[in-house]
Amino acid sequence: MKKTYNAIADIIRKGACVKIKSDDFRFSEISGLARIAANNGVIIQITVGDNINASEIADIAAVARQHVMFDYQ
Repeated sequence: MKKTYNAIADIIRKGACVKIKSDDFRFSEISGLARIAANNGVIIQITVGDNINASEIADIAAVARQHVMFDYQ
């Protein structure tokens, strides 16, 4: 499956929790997916890469509230 924003967003809207790598998406896409997860009551797990910084992580956390997990591997 191609990892596109729309494909992942559709999976989240169907009620599935997902795990993504931040390096595969722009910050705006990650934030959008986090918002969709929160609106649908599911968890999005984000493996943090070099493309997002601490301020952006805080912004995502604020958008998704308890519906986000960050993996710092």
